[in-house]
Amino acid sequence: MGEFSQYQQDFAQHTDSSNLERELDQILRSFRGESEDLVIGCGNWINLMRGKELLPTLISRCFRVKDESGTILQGKRAKIAFVKDLLAKDLDQQPEDFQQLCELVRQRIISN
Repeated sequence: MGEFSQYQQDFAQHTDSSNLERELDQILRSFRGESEDLVIGCGNWINLMRGKELLPTLISRCFRVKDESGTILQGKRAKIAFVKDLLAKDLDQQPEDFQQLCELVRQRIISN
């Protein structure tokens, strides 16, 4: 068999729809773990997320951050105000998901 024929055969095998579906399923299982949704502690998705990019997106899409006069803040000003407000409270008064996030960060720091 010629080199080109072997290449064609390999390419056809790697791009076969059932092979691609199997590989995608494997990647998604690794990403999500045994859960259908993204859940902290399940799968490796959390290890792939970069907090620096994630935080501003979460703040802008999930919260309306206002200053003392009630003006809605955006961008860097919203991020700073949000974080200041969040960190001003004791950890046991924080939302449960934030407490879980703090625990994940603490575990990462300890393990490194």
